[in-house]
Amino acid sequence: MAAAKSGIGSGQKDEPIIPMASTVNPNDDVVIQKAKFAVDSYNGQAGTGLKFNSVEFGFCWSVSDVTDYLLAINTHDDKGPYCDPALVSDTLKSNAHTYELIWYNHKKK
Repeated sequence: MAAAKSGIGSGQKDEPIIPMASTVNPNDDVVIQKAKFAVDSYNGQAGTGLKFNSVEFGFCWSVSDVTDYLLAINTHDDKGPYCDPALVSDTLKSNAHTYELIWYNHKKK
């Protein structure tokens, strides 16, 4: 599938509107930090007690000072193991990173 392109005659260069995603290293400390943030944030919002296990795989893409991470996160609780997808946004503001959980899809058994 080809990347979306800007419209002809719009005065914009013929470049992708959304940049290509890159795969992440699931063992990278920065990726793990974002995954743990996602699990902790979801637990706070949903009142669950999920425990982080690992990152299965993920992708990231950047636009300006924002990098979005789509991660498959292995978790568990007293009912069993899960692999939950989550989207975390990392914004660089004044030389500091701000994380935001965009969504987290926990499949309850």
